[in-house]
Amino acid sequence: VGMAIFGVSANLMSLGAVDFGMIVDGAVVMMENSTRRLSEDDEANVAGIIKKAGIEVARPITFGVAIIIAVYLPIFFLQDLEGRMFHPMAVTVCSALIGSLILALFFVPAMSSVVLRSTKERESRWFHCLLGWYQKSLDIVLVHRKVAVGVGVLIVGVALGSLAWIGTEFMPRLDEGSLLITTKKLPGISLPESLTLS
Repeated sequence: VGMAIFGVSANLMSLGAVDFGMIVDGAVVMMENSTRRLSEDDEANVAGIIKKAGIEVARPITFGVAIIIAVYLPIFFLQDLEGRMFHPMAVTVCSALIGSLILALFFVPAMSSVVLRSTKERESRWFHCLLGWYQKSLDIVLVHRKVAVGVGVLIVGVALGSLAWIGTEFMPRLDEGSLLITTKKLPGISLPESLTLS
């Protein structure tokens, strides 16, 4: 039972260690540079522009991911209980980072050449639909701005008021400041001597 609990806690720690911000950083940088080059370049070859944009940021993305992985490398050299506890976390994070690097360098440019067919003069239909929906929603909110602010304040108030009913099952109690006194005795000590020492 103890080993099962230990395994579950190690896996949960591994999932908690994955910061999704650092996982998607490379893909965001690749996408941002591709859209920037497409908006600035008048060339008709979309795939060529995206290829140049990918080559520009491939090296910084690779070095950024390598630096983060290097931070986790010392964990692989931990021994005993510390090693067993933290090895799954290091393996999970490093595997996720390597996968995100491969995704950013190969999959994102390929998808960008398919999705980002718009140039400076011609934007895609889905972006026009999204922009139109946002403009209509923004106009409604600006016309009824007092109602929008009131709804926002009400939501924040309900969220703060609900804190009183949130359980604390996942927050362990810390016995800070309490003293724990233990005694160590020889294996062959007699019962009278043990009682005298206690």
